[in-house]
Amino acid sequence: MANRGKCFTPEEIKILEANPYTRRVSAGSLSITMEAKQRVLELYETGITSRQIVEALGYDYEILGGQRMKNIVRNTRKEAASPCGLHEGYSRVPAARMD
Repeated sequence: MANRGKCFTPEEIKILEANPYTRRVSAGSLSITMEAKQRVLELYETGITSRQIVEALGYDYEILGGQRMKNIVRNTRKEAASPCGLHEGYSRVPAARMD
């Protein structure tokens, strides 16, 4: 798989792991908790920017970068609108079979 974004350094991973809204972090990805997702949606409804939302959760722009911040908000909104709704981790609902 191609690396499409900035990888986190070991120091950045430690900082991200210390955030209570972090569910899981690896060198290439960040997963947030259900509580964080709900907070993202609440803050989005107030009309503030993606950067302000993610910084309100205690994440540093310098570590995440602009695109990851936008993606956190976009993906959370997309997940909330999906038939499965918000969930932590990967959805356990199997995809429709193509028989």
